[in-house]
Amino acid sequence: MLLDARAATESEPPGSPWFPPAMATLGIAHALIGAADLAVKELDLAARLGREEPLPTAPVTALAELSLLAVERDDWPDAEEKAGEAIDLIETAGMQEHVFSILAYVAAARVAAHQGNKEGARRHAGTVLRMTTPAPAAIPWLSAQVAITLAETFLDLGDFAAARLRAEEARGHLAALLTEGVLGEQLRRVSADLARQSGHAQVPSAMALTKAELRVLQLLPTHLSLSEIAEELYTSRNTVKSQVTAIYRKLQCSTRTEAVARGRDLGLLRS
Repeated sequence: MLLDARAATESEPPGSPWFPPAMATLGIAHALIGAADLAVKELDLAARLGREEPLPTAPVTALAELSLLAVERDDWPDAEEKAGEAIDLIETAGMQEHVFSILAYVAAARVAAHQGNKEGARRHAGTVLRMTTPAPAAIPWLSAQVAITLAETFLDLGDFAAARLRAEEARGHLAALLTEGVLGEQLRRVSADLARQSGHAQVPSAMALTKAELRVLQLLPTHLSLSEIAEELYTSRNTVKSQVTAIYRKLQCSTRTEAVARGRDLGLLRS
């Protein structure tokens, strides 16, 4: 990633539309190997360029990564500022469903949890979970970073069941990488924090829905029956029924209508 990003920034002039995403990629690559000072300079440049593009993916991504780097150095005011800028850009450009908006939402969730804004943190985290449910992990570093940051967010919220589930997901994503970089150390830190919470009783958590349960939840707002949902997902009706039961338990509701309303409140479903 670092070699490719260097080649891209060297071959594209600063005025090229490809220069901002190349610079953002270079900054992220440096961030992932622990070269934070270099990363901040490169990401800051990427964040200032390309804002007038119809889809300002480079500045959104750069701002989100800058926010997470600020979290790592315990600079929460800067983390809040960068995450806020990224979310504003997303809303202005109508990028709410774009894959690289995920990083901004997870940064916003992390900041909100630190501030004690539980509702905001869960809503942003729910949006991330919804957006990452349908697709496979095509970008392992992104999937790993998102899962680790969600685990940290849920730890801050005291939601240990959700934190454990996302930490386990992160391990799977890291296994797909040739090198872990700083992500491996971050996951080890999260795992150590979780180990210290092992005595806490397990409680139902809306943020601990599995990928399979999240896929079923996306179809509950439709008029499909459980049998039809099973056909849509290529599984059995009994499996879907069990997953719906788990969804109700974790969302603490008793009907399909309540589950849909709760899912929308949490960002797990589109409003």
